[in-house]
Amino acid sequence: MDKETQRIDELTPALTGHGGGVPALTVTPTGDTIITGGQDANLRIWTMPHRRVFVSEAPLTLPVTDRTGDVVATGSYDSVVRLWHVDEGGWSRVGEVELARPLGGGYMSALSPSGEVLATAATSGGSVELWNVADPAAPRRLGGPLALSTRFTSVLEFGPEGTTLVTGNDDYSVQLWDLSDPAAPKPWGDPLGGPTNLVRHAAISPDGHSLVATSADGRIYAWDITDRSAPRSVSVTEGHSAGVNGASFAPDSSILVTGGDDHQVVVWDRDDTGGFVARDTTLRGHTGTVYSVSVSPDGEHVVSGSDDGTVRLWDVSDPEGMRAVGGPITDTGVGRWQVMFHPNGTVIAAGGDGVLRTWSLDPDTVVERIAPQPQGSSANSCRDSGYRFPATRCAERQDARCLVETFLPFGGGGGVDGDAAAHTECAGSVCTEFDGADRDVQFGARKRTRHTDRAAVDAARRRFPPLQ
Repeated sequence: MDKETQRIDELTPALTGHGGGVPALTVTPTGDTIITGGQDANLRIWTMPHRRVFVSEAPLTLPVTDRTGDVVATGSYDSVVRLWHVDEGGWSRVGEVELARPLGGGYMSALSPSGEVLATAATSGGSVELWNVADPAAPRRLGGPLALSTRFTSVLEFGPEGTTLVTGNDDYSVQLWDLSDPAAPKPWGDPLGGPTNLVRHAAISPDGHSLVATSADGRIYAWDITDRSAPRSVSVTEGHSAGVNGASFAPDSSILVTGGDDHQVVVWDRDDTGGFVARDTTLRGHTGTVYSVSVSPDGEHVVSGSDDGTVRLWDVSDPEGMRAVGGPITDTGVGRWQVMFHPNGTVIAAGGDGVLRTWSLDPDTVVERIAPQPQGSSANSCRDSGYRFPATRCAERQDARCLVETFLPFGGGGGVDGDAAAHTECAGSVCTEFDGADRDVQFGARKRTRHTDRAAVDAARRRFPPLQ
């Protein structure tokens, strides 16, 4: 239930996994964990989504944040762009911009790094409006609308200094704007051409040197914009085999990630000339168009959203060993998942149902949520165990082998490095951690291989050190 709107909606998908009926179920007092007991003699512990934020009755567009992550703007296929304050206590709506209802589309937004200037544009095209949102409770329009020669707007992004904005045109070009005075934007020279079909997205690197545009023609186009008044086209290798959609830079600007109509995520390295070279390995797993991608704050992971209903996580830290990190974070969705990494490393996914969902991928945070140390409790060891756990962490069953799986996201059969954030195997009162080897686990009629999340296990070991 959304406390503000009193809206009740179903958390999907259903929690499947037991090999029979589920006669026992309880919810922890904090409301963030469900424990189920099945007729298959298994206990399973499921963690709820880190947070769900109801935004709109309409599908959402890509959320955007300021440099710190304190302010988030959300657009949707209604006529309101909403502003949120985000901190450890959660999300609170602090303002909104009400706009004219668009004809056959919604609104997208861009937020300056300082969080003081908001750009809004209808996806049905025509113009961009700029707003002073230094006081998000009282947005103030800056000048008149910035007219665009476009019927469809999908390109809207600020540069890292906050005084550059990039937009797209129907003639397959992109335009840089000088926002030194946001009330009176001026174009930085002529539009930049090259694409032979609609420009779908554009991104400016965090160091401000590179501009990249993705196109429906199946290519990306790049320019060195170190001198905004004299952009220079740079080389780009082949990468996708169909139209290209979302694009995102790593924080150090060294890599670019794109998603395409070919269901693939492609990682590109920026070379010494400022050009982009696609890595030999493409990231495959989606069965639908990849509409959005985002690189984590540490530059080692990528999250991708698709119209196949899934949000997936990828490890790109090793160019020679890029891989999917387990199954999908979630495998249910309506419409196109629009995803981003928050500056604190949390995954934010905007859904077609008007709800934002977030997942923390930090192992210490996950362990704390799953197995918090009770205040004042003493740590006991299970007999013959090599690790010290609070006694309540062990499943006390003398008559059957018990597999306790603590799942990172809610449902969806996915998580960091496989479904399980940590595995503990209990036989009677004996507890041992899995050694990291892949395990085949029967899920009803499905048999799937689980991979132990080594980062989560390491975090658990830090929390529950070996007995001395």
